[in-house]
Amino acid sequence: MSDESFIANQPSRRTLAVDWGSKRTGLAICDELGLTVRPFATLTILGSKALVARIAEIVVAEDVTRVVVGLSRRLDGTSNHATDHILKFVERLGKAVTCPVLTRDERLTSFAAEDWLREHGVPHRKWKELTDQVAAALLLEEFLAAE
Repeated sequence: MSDESFIANQPSRRTLAVDWGSKRTGLAICDELGLTVRPFATLTILGSKALVARIAEIVVAEDVTRVVVGLSRRLDGTSNHATDHILKFVERLGKAVTCPVLTRDERLTSFAAEDWLREHGVPHRKWKELTDQVAAALLLEEFLAAE
């Protein structure tokens, strides 16, 4: 079997990562093989219904086969102020899309994203726009590596 036919016979692993936030939500996506991850978008949609609808549109448009949502927790693993909001969002999104919606611990991804932006020389004025996307990309890389 050639490499091309082997790849063609693999089920798609296109995954969308969501770094939910009350003001901004970062998205990252990977290729069909689950090998390359890239920041995708920052959504500043206010309101849960609009956010769920926009992400559901992206899932269809990008042929996403699963969604992973970062679950915010305290360092000791207990729930924080955002945990319940995220779980409600996950429930609503799960009803709006036909693919699985999973959660993954996202502790410290925003700090790691800021470190990444600093290390890559991204001007500080662009951090607000990019931090959530990069955090979603780091979340997705961790998720894929753990599989």
